[in-house]
Amino acid sequence: MRPKHVAFIVEDDPHVAAELRALVASLGHASIHASTLEEALAAIEAGGFCYALLDMQIPADASSMPRAACGETVLTTLRKRYPQRRADGKHVLQIVVVTSYSREPEFVSRMHELDADAFIAKPFDDKPELVLEKIRTALVRAGREEHESCVP
Repeated sequence: MRPKHVAFIVEDDPHVAAELRALVASLGHASIHASTLEEALAAIEAGGFCYALLDMQIPADASSMPRAACGETVLTTLRKRYPQRRADGKHVLQIVVVTSYSREPEFVSRMHELDADAFIAKPFDDKPELVLEKIRTALVRAGREEHESCVP
């Protein structure tokens, strides 16, 4: 069996997480899912993913209310753990922020400061092809069209 890309999906809404897992699977990719900061940090430490789809509004743990800073913590932790860039300056690990704030200039500027690579606007259930295109583009940008490029 041919190895597959693995998406790291960080999303606390079960419906949105299921949609993202289904879209990733439609590309033939596997996924690792975290719904809290606690789960995300453990998954980052374990590794094994090729790209990330990251919601910013996630709770710290299963008993917490969502906190915007938790998503930022995941993003900065990913960048610290996987800082590699290609010769052209593009990140090897692509991080796509999945958010309903993608039209707010301050939010977008903040995400760029934190080195997010792209955005997927919520809700996206009526335009799944745009999500798939963002994923494909992220993999091309990272030079990871084939899964073999993801293996260290």
